[in-house]
Amino acid sequence: MSFTSFSFLLFVAVTILIASSFSHQSWKKKLFLLLASYYFYATFDIRFCAILAFITVLNYAAGYAISRASTALGKKSLLAAVIGVDLLILFGFKYFDFFLGSLASILGAGPLLDVASFLMPVGISFFIFQAMTYPLDLARGDVKRCDSLLDFAFFIAFFPQLLVGPIVRASYFLPQLAKGYEGLSPETRHSGYVLIMIGLIKKVAFADVIAAHLVDPAYASPDGLSPVFLLVATIGYSFQIYMDLSGYTDMARGLGRLFGYELPINFNRPYHALSISNFWQRWHITMSSFFRDYLYFGVGGSRRGNVYFNLMVTFIAIGLWHGAGWNFVLYGFCHGAMVGYERWRRIRRKRLGLTGLPESGIPYWWALFSTFAFVSLTRVLFRGDGLDGALSYFVAMGEWQNMANLPFSTLGLAALLGAIVLHIVPVWVRDAVIEKASRQGVLITAGALTCTILGLLMVAESGSGFIYFQF
Repeated sequence: MSFTSFSFLLFVAVTILIASSFSHQSWKKKLFLLLASYYFYATFDIRFCAILAFITVLNYAAGYAISRASTALGKKSLLAAVIGVDLLILFGFKYFDFFLGSLASILGAGPLLDVASFLMPVGISFFIFQAMTYPLDLARGDVKRCDSLLDFAFFIAFFPQLLVGPIVRASYFLPQLAKGYEGLSPETRHSGYVLIMIGLIKKVAFADVIAAHLVDPAYASPDGLSPVFLLVATIGYSFQIYMDLSGYTDMARGLGRLFGYELPINFNRPYHALSISNFWQRWHITMSSFFRDYLYFGVGGSRRGNVYFNLMVTFIAIGLWHGAGWNFVLYGFCHGAMVGYERWRRIRRKRLGLTGLPESGIPYWWALFSTFAFVSLTRVLFRGDGLDGALSYFVAMGEWQNMANLPFSTLGLAALLGAIVLHIVPVWVRDAVIEKASRQGVLITAGALTCTILGLLMVAESGSGFIYFQF
């Protein structure tokens, strides 16, 4: 069931209507939303629900055992065991085929085992990482033991963020469930609908159009296309993936508010970043902060071991989290190397008494341009069909004899330009427009939002799925 479909709109409308009748009986509301979430997940493949349920019970039981352990060694052993099982399940579904294929290539043999028919559960990377935050936060003392299996199961399966995040930590969401349902204010309800509308606009009016008119044609057959077109498509992919993922996040946060729960912010104008380090503080924040807090600090951070090695391990893991392929390994390596270089340069400049990131003038604009250029070019590794596909794309970008082949479309360029403008416009301008719209009266605002959402869904029926569904 796609977020951009009328069937999902009907599902949400019925779910909100029924859930609102349980406003004074929170456990019934949570039970209903849990069942609705499992129904939503079953629409992709009912077998996925068994994996989701197993991960839920496993991490809930591990949390209980960790809280009851009497020694630090016992806690660490239990934590290592449950995290190991979580990662083993993720490896089995997502990376086993890649591992066997790589091993066969090294040995010069044919396929060791045909596992291509294995069906990877949608969103498995997201809900396994989310489940892992519970025993991790519990062992660190950041959250109290959850004594309600219903609350914990709801935390893992809550459908707005189940497939593509944001990755919600146990320490962030479980306290919301513990305090119960407090009702929705008109302001909260309005902001929820506005977030859904913004997310749909990002996805349907920008991400899907940029994909159909620029990115997909460029990557389908880069040979023979003008390097100018390929370069614009590379920029287009950066804005496509941003509008796609941030659009899903906006919709998830909006839906969460309509049910009375707050989900974390996942993006902060990532293409305003002045360094790669700063980019990862702004891009997919819940994912990057997960790797920072649980992996980078876990292997030593800047306090134990070699900090540059720890950074590289972290970013290669980030690359592999996005997909099973050497192109993703190289993607992570490039970003890890750049973040390591920036750290070395930052320390060196500090010793020389020089300032940090530029705030104005040519240095500022150079930092902004070079960061975006690096992010966009490395995304060829992300979007290309493996290393060979990425290499073919880079080679085609250097074929300057094909300058005449420029299959631009007015709609595609307009969507890209619009996405760029929206990203540049200050946040206060957007908030001022939303606030002004909210003062037009409940009926006018509700009517405008409803018409906009319905219109977008009519266009979206032929649109593509969300990019991060594959992860």
